[in-house]
Parts: sequence; structure tokens; C-alpha cells
Amino acid sequence: LEASFNMTPTRWTNLKTKVNLAKQRLGPTIHEESKAITKDLKEFSFIINGLHEDISSAGLFDRTCDYDKALSLIDDFFERYNGLVDQAEDLKQLQELLESNVVDFTILTNCRLTLTHLKQTWKVIKEIRRKHSEWKSIRWQRVNIKQTVEETDHELEAIAALPNECQIWDIIYGIKKEIADIKSCLPIIEEIANPAMRTRHWKQLVRVSGGNTLIDNESLKTLTFGQLLELNLHSHIEEVKLIVQK
Repeated sequence: LEASFNMTPTRWTNLKTKVNLAKQRLGPTIHEESKAITKDLKEFSFIINGLHEDISSAGLFDRTCDYDKALSLIDDFFERYNGLVDQAEDLKQLQELLESNVVDFTILTNCRLTLTHLKQTWKVIKEIRRKHSEWKSIRWQRVNIKQTVEETDHELEAIAALPNECQIWDIIYGIKKEIADIKSCLPIIEEIANPAMRTRHWKQLVRVSGGNTLIDNESLKTLTFGQLLELNLHSHIEEVKLIVQK
């Protein structure tokens, strides 16, 4: 046992020598492999940054975008994302072996989260816009004010329930403004429903709103809630009240 113990330093020295020789022999090969892997990592980094930039500039966050276009773009981006996931796992392991930091893989994770939140948001927006379209198509006299107030409150709750990331998007600001305009217009309906309202009052209201809509008895009967919103009377509530009270 003592002899074996005495041989240990020699064996350890021999082992270190073999390891060093192996490193010297394999050094050029390891270096070339490292260069190739680093190149692959840089190319992948360029690809995922491109995906992130394309998502950001696709108009998906804008209030002017429509649902069908948004959903089609989101699906296309998800397809690109899914094509990168498996490759990312392999490259992540290689990057760890090289102890390098060429690729920021959190960019890919953030792309997935953003696309998921976009899809969730656009589904909410679609339902809200569908309701608004229905309301705008009916005559203003037939609007159920109490029910519309309740439903717009529910819409705001649905928007507030979306992830925090979504709350700063233009599409959210846009839909909140649409809801605010509708809510502001409902008291106007109560004012102009006054039986004492005459055509001259309506013409005064149009002038106050800065519009050029021609108002007569016939057009008053067929005026829709959407057309009433377009008159923008809800931005001139005090003037409306004064005109109605005359």
C-alpha cells in the first residue's frame, strides 16, 4: 500500500503530461471548430434580431391595422419562430461549451411572448370592434344607453386584464379612445332626445362641431349612432346643452 501511495505523484505527473500533449495535438482542431461554431452563433444572432425587428415594424401594434391582417402576420411570425426553436437549443449548448456570449437567446423568448400577447390582444380588439360596429349601424334613437354604458365598462375591464406589455401599445390607446368617445356620446343622446329639438337646433349643433353635414327632418330620422359619433358632438358637450336648452 505504501509503495502504491508513493507512486501516486508520478502517475499524476504522467497524466498531466498526457493531457497537455492531447491539448497540443487537438489544439488546431478545437480552434477551427470554435471558429465555425462562433460563425454559426453570429449568423443565428443576426436571424433572431431580424425576427424581432420585423415584428416591431410590421404595424401589429398600430390602431390602423385590421384584425385579419394582424392575425395573418402573427401566424407567419410564429412559423418563423417555431423554425428557430430547435436550432436555438443546440446552439445554446454549444455557446455554453465555448463559454461565450455571442447570442442573446432572450430575444427569441421575448419574440414568443410578444406574439402571444399580440394574438391575445387582437382577439379582444376584434370582439370590441364587432360590438361597436353593431352599435354604430343602428339609429341613434334606438341606442340602449344603460346597456351600452355597462358593456363599455366590461370592454375596459377586458383591456385592463391584458398583460402590462400590451398597455403601452398604440392599438390599446386607440381602442380606449373609441370606447371613451362612445361613453362621452351617450349623454349627448339624452340631451338631443329632448322633444323640443327642432331642425334649427340640429343645424346649430353641426356648426358647433365644425361639420358640414346637411340636416333636415328626413336625415334626422335615419341618422345612425355611427354618424352621430362622426359629428363629434361629444367634444362639445357644454355647447350642446346650451343649444338644447334654448
